[in-house]
Amino acid sequence: MARLNFDAKTGQWSSEVNVQVTIDHVCGCGEKHTVTLNWPEGLTVKGALNIANQKCTRCDAPIAFPEAQYYVENYRLLSKPMAIESPEEKLRRES
Repeated sequence: MARLNFDAKTGQWSSEVNVQVTIDHVCGCGEKHTVTLNWPEGLTVKGALNIANQKCTRCDAPIAFPEAQYYVENYRLLSKPMAIESPEEKLRRES
């Protein structure tokens, strides 16, 4: 697995090895896009993704993906919902 580096000043991840991945996006206006990214090998992200310098070709809205767990499989960036923690589970975890 590649070594990942995080630059706290810029908020950017870098890696010795990046893979080119694609993910499908549907804008709020209905326009469909396939976004291609250079993704650090082995990186899994839990959170929302905002794609810098890419906007919808129809309405010019920024391309963003909702909060989820993002991971790579067969050169596709996939997502699965993050588990919603109940107040009881959070209390148990914190104690």
